[in-house]
Amino acid sequence: MVNLVEIRNKKADYWTKPAIESAGSLYSTVSDMLKFLKANLGLSKTKLSPALEYCHSTKVEPKIPLSMKFSTRLLGVRLSKFRLGWFVYPKENTEIIGHAGGTEGFTSFMAINPENKSGVVILTNRALRPVDKLGMELLKN
Repeated sequence: MVNLVEIRNKKADYWTKPAIESAGSLYSTVSDMLKFLKANLGLSKTKLSPALEYCHSTKVEPKIPLSMKFSTRLLGVRLSKFRLGWFVYPKENTEIIGHAGGTEGFTSFMAINPENKSGVVILTNRALRPVDKLGMELLKN
């Protein structure tokens, strides 16, 4: 049986790609993501806290493809560098770390401001709808 979602009056299949399970085969609820957000902000301690802190602080310097720089600017955000599993978005005098993704039928964005311990999670059921800019706007305060 195939699960379907409504997209612009058309049905879209959920992606099931065993070779790239992290790109669409994970299932999370808002509650799951808020727990993950709290753990990443250090507001709740877990066995994974040291690993999360390591990911936040470990800088990786792959060359950012021009297409990625261009597409993030089209979404209204600037991408400057990477951490382990995270994108780094410069914002005023701080660095916001986050990650966005999407598949046919869904888009998500999560970002944290480690300096003021704030964060945002956005989950949508719209196909590749850019929510990065909205997330960054919500982190203004």
